[in-house]
Amino acid sequence: MQNNSENIRRFQRHDLVWLSAMAWSEIRARQPENLSALLRTWQLSEWPLEVRRRDVDADEDRVCISITPPPSSQPLSKIASCVRQVHILEHQSALALSSVVETAPECWREQLRNLIRDALQQQIKFRVYGSLAWQYLTGQPYMSEQTAIEILFIPRTTEQLIAGMRLLTHHAKTMPLAGEMTFPSGHAVAWKEWTYFPGETTPSDDIRVLVKHVEQVRVMSQRALLASLNDMTD
Repeated sequence: MQNNSENIRRFQRHDLVWLSAMAWSEIRARQPENLSALLRTWQLSEWPLEVRRRDVDADEDRVCISITPPPSSQPLSKIASCVRQVHILEHQSALALSSVVETAPECWREQLRNLIRDALQQQIKFRVYGSLAWQYLTGQPYMSEQTAIEILFIPRTTEQLIAGMRLLTHHAKTMPLAGEMTFPSGHAVAWKEWTYFPGETTPSDDIRVLVKHVEQVRVMSQRALLASLNDMTD
């Protein structure tokens, strides 16, 4: 049987969760009164919340989550809270890019379809978070033609890493792409900061990148991150 901490580790940054009425009541009680209407709208609309990095003082049985209000709302910043795992009714990974492409600004849809097609040929599935995901989930206006399209790339092998990075780098020349590459260990790095490609450059412990994890933010070497790929483990 899994203990609480093992269950909590199932929740990764950018996952989506839907909450019970009791969880919503607790969230509203901990937030300023001026957020009450927005939170009630979110609850009644049955929109999800996003899993974020855990607070250092969060109880073991709590999952830390956030809401990103539309740009037209007040406040403009994220609303952060934590909820008990037992009050999470549904839980899923970040949305597949293919499921939200028609929600993107029209000027980028064809190029996003091309990215999806190219990824499919490489057996890669890109996901999304951020403004495009929230616009799809809520139907509210989050995006303009200049808004970053935040791609979540989760390679399992070095072959996938190389192929996925080539695709993202190529398509980012003509689209406002951004986002993260998350390794099997759960550590994520901005993929635009990644510089090592197996077979093309030499890994070094001196090449270090800022890494985000559901538990913490730290600096790690690219070599250490590669070690978690399925074909790089001992």
